[in-house]
Amino acid sequence: LYPIGTYNASYSVGAVNSGGAIASFSSRGPVTYNGSGLSKPDISAPGVAVHSAAPGGGYALKQGTSMAAPHVTGVFALLWSAYPALIGQIDDSEAVLNASARRVIDTTCGPAGSPDYNHPYGWGSVDALAAVQAALGPPRLYLPVIIRGG
Repeated sequence: LYPIGTYNASYSVGAVNSGGAIASFSSRGPVTYNGSGLSKPDISAPGVAVHSAAPGGGYALKQGTSMAAPHVTGVFALLWSAYPALIGQIDDSEAVLNASARRVIDTTCGPAGSPDYNHPYGWGSVDALAAVQAALGPPRLYLPVIIRGG
């Protein structure tokens, strides 16, 4: 058995900092663990210096993809609240998040990347407003692109 994030059915999340740069600890694809070569992560979200509940009460700044994944889960909840026809339609919901993500072109991991997908950021940084707008109306014609790396 392989780690859950290495399966194609897993929607994996990379972590970015407040400036939108991929975190140093965030895994980059392709998946080599099982030789599948799958493209991962699927999308990125805030995962550095995230205010989180701390043991014993109170809050602390935490980091990790475990901080980023709940952001994406929240966007799914918002998306399904705004567009109930998508509830349970996992592939369609993922497609909306992927299409509405803020694109990041990254040249630090493999080839120059593309305006659509790269291994550090996936389809880009999750954008809650754009996802809901995309589901409720025609898709955005303009997606901002950020270029990183060198």
